[in-house]
Amino acid sequence: MAVVCGIYAVKKGLDPPIEKVVKENQAELMEIVETILENKTISGYSSYKGFRILYSHEYNDMILFGKAAGGFGSETCYKGFYYSPNDQPLSSQGEGYTATPEGEEWHWSDGTDNWSYTERIMENWFSFSEHW
Repeated sequence: MAVVCGIYAVKKGLDPPIEKVVKENQAELMEIVETILENKTISGYSSYKGFRILYSHEYNDMILFGKAAGGFGSETCYKGFYYSPNDQPLSSQGEGYTATPEGEEWHWSDGTDNWSYTERIMENWFSFSEHW
């Protein structure tokens, strides 16, 4: 189940629709990002086009737009995109996850079936797939 879910998330989680959402809605997304960063809260924003918005002031001001992509319980896969103010790849799980770069892609794993994959969409914007 984890392998199938992982393959599905990598193949489907980074497909053009996520990139398309980011690229075609750049003005609206930047307005959301600027408001959140200015106020240091997501107050007024809970979701965007079906993606739940999460904000972490403590973790590099990451603003994540994510949703479950499949699976159940500990076999759940997630996908989405995030804004990284310092234009560096981040893990939605916070600090302590060392990325392995492969070109414009980065991979995290804790040695179990928990993993995360991120890829640059454009400056400051990254897509992700993960399994936790």
